[in-house]
Amino acid sequence: MVDKMLGKSVSIRSLRKSYGAVEVLHNIDLEIEAGEFCTLLGASGSGKTTILKVIAGFEDTNAGIIEIDGNDVANTAVAKRNIGMVFQNYALFPHMSVRKNVSFGLEMRNLPDREIASRISKALELVDLSDFADRLPSDLSGGQQQRVALARALVISPDILLMDEPLGALDKNLRQSIQIQLKRLHKELGITIIYVTHDQEEALHLSDKIVIMDKGKIVQRGTPQQLYFQPRNEFVACFLGECNFVRDTQGREFWIRPENMYLKEKQVNGARTVSGIVEDVIFLGSTVKILARNNGNEVIIKADNTVDAQTLSTGTELDFYVNEADILLRDEKI
Repeated sequence: MVDKMLGKSVSIRSLRKSYGAVEVLHNIDLEIEAGEFCTLLGASGSGKTTILKVIAGFEDTNAGIIEIDGNDVANTAVAKRNIGMVFQNYALFPHMSVRKNVSFGLEMRNLPDREIASRISKALELVDLSDFADRLPSDLSGGQQQRVALARALVISPDILLMDEPLGALDKNLRQSIQIQLKRLHKELGITIIYVTHDQEEALHLSDKIVIMDKGKIVQRGTPQQLYFQPRNEFVACFLGECNFVRDTQGREFWIRPENMYLKEKQVNGARTVSGIVEDVIFLGSTVKILARNNGNEVIIKADNTVDAQTLSTGTELDFYVNEADILLRDEKI
């Protein structure tokens, strides 16, 4: 079980799904490579979870093809798809011990007792829960319960792991800790993971590929770096991280990331000057977040906590500098 798994590819073509008169997925085309960590990112109602349910076989489609490793799974039962799933609410059996929760899927497959015991031991070791095998879920923290759910999904050696907002109920520090563990497990196991979240930072941290969705459609897909630095449009630029719409001193309009606006001019490939009035300076330790107003628009600037930043006060008129190469979108339309 702890050996490297050979994840399988997923191919979705011309997928459509409706509930009554409401079409929730509009002609989705998506290729996920074997062993890839692919995150579906979008707001609630964008269609992310519906895609997971369709892949797993929990939902039928109105049109389209879904292939796993090149094989059409339209008529393949849920239990035969060899897919593991982890949900936000963990879905653990409260009356069963950790060991029994993890063994459930194996017992349904009628595996020999010795193999079940061996797999459980390896799965719990994988998620650092070997010492908690005999506890009930109610005796565990939220993070530990989440890891039990992950062990239960991994113990069946799935070809694909589907994860639907699995860290949404955890506090920030614990969520970040589990993210590190999950990234390590993905690297070690080589399993294909399709992950659903609305958390942009989480998507950037975990993913090989991010698919941004809005209203049942794919808006853009690519690596975290491609989407962050080369957004296709305003929606993507603003959804994946903070973004400012500003007008420079010559009246030209564009979009720029807060970390790419400088208090001092940094000439690289031409620079533009943006004037603003400081509304607030928020202390964040080694950095500060400056809130300013530019032509009626709120602007966020992230800067090092230097003497220059410390002397700023509300109402200060200030020029910020933007390098030409850092501009994401020009004149608002592309």
